[in-house]
Amino acid sequence: MKWELLRLPYNVVCIFSAWLAWTISNDFTVAIDERPPAYIHDDGALSSLVLGFIVLNIAYSLVYTLEFIVLARSSQTWSRIARLALFCAGCIIGFVIAGRGTSSIADNIAARKWMQTRIQQQIEENIKKIQSHFVGQYFESGGMQPFDRQLDLSLNEDGTYCLKQLYPAEELPDESKLMHVFEDTGRWSYDGVSITLKSTDGKTIKFTPKHANGGIILSDDEPLGLNLRKYRKTGENAYEVQ
Repeated sequence: MKWELLRLPYNVVCIFSAWLAWTISNDFTVAIDERPPAYIHDDGALSSLVLGFIVLNIAYSLVYTLEFIVLARSSQTWSRIARLALFCAGCIIGFVIAGRGTSSIADNIAARKWMQTRIQQQIEENIKKIQSHFVGQYFESGGMQPFDRQLDLSLNEDGTYCLKQLYPAEELPDESKLMHVFEDTGRWSYDGVSITLKSTDGKTIKFTPKHANGGIILSDDEPLGLNLRKYRKTGENAYEVQ
């Protein structure tokens, strides 16, 4: 019996077992465990499968040892039956090992992806919790009333913002005389390090939040740049550091 000619059907049996195990494992993963399925292009999937088939083919080569030790000394009729039985047993063992190994690979990949997803979700939830602390009104560092500010920034809970640059038409602290130089709107986000303002026209501004004297200051980290302090409204045109 030509063992190398039989290596091809042996590998076909193992490949079929691997495909079947991969499919069933993914079906259980998605339907029962509610985890993301494994794909052949996932990190480590293809290399693990290739390594597994190399091991299976090395194990198949052990048949030559059995051929030399046992079957060579048997009668011709008995040898043919024994070789056929040995080949069938090898296919069954390969089928089982390929199936269990592939199922384990798919399950490990799905578990890793699920864990990575959970970690990412936890990070996003923590960022959202921290982000809620930045919601409020900010003015450029200066006096205690909004008419003393040059910049007025509102960070809203729904993720939108409004940035205004104001200046008084006269030196008198009359809010009705404040003039708008510009008003910029868009969406803001916090990535765990900095706050990014992305306007409706695509422009972005980044601020680094800092805690100073019990309050929050947003700085663009530029020399002579912007420093906006968070204030809380306490009355009509009255604010205090928050």
